[in-house]
Amino acid sequence: MSFATWSPYTYSLNNPIRYYDSDGKSPKTTDPPSWWEKAVAFAGGMSNSVASNVTGNFPGTRMNAREAFANDELASWAEAGQTSGDIVSIGIGMSEMTASLIGLGVEGAAAPVSGGASTHRL
Repeated sequence: MSFATWSPYTYSLNNPIRYYDSDGKSPKTTDPPSWWEKAVAFAGGMSNSVASNVTGNFPGTRMNAREAFANDELASWAEAGQTSGDIVSIGIGMSEMTASLIGLGVEGAAAPVSGGASTHRL
């Protein structure tokens, strides 16, 4: 990318209405994110949340949406996805507990999963 060397608006590609550069690294657009970018941010937040919950919140698995997205609106969509992912994780945990309880109530139902360790008689 070629920048003009003698312009007071070089930081914004000579278009300070559309671009800004708050950190001096590269110009960012002021255009609002598209529906696709919002959907990707939401899905990314949701999948990250479920993955971090399934791994027991292993250090470094949960992303900070505010650090991952420079755009505040996309960060908000990612945070909403994380909240939804937390709700999905609760549902996953409840279904696992229910399956475990049902398996304990039926003779031998949990045997294939546990390798026979749960075949005791009630």
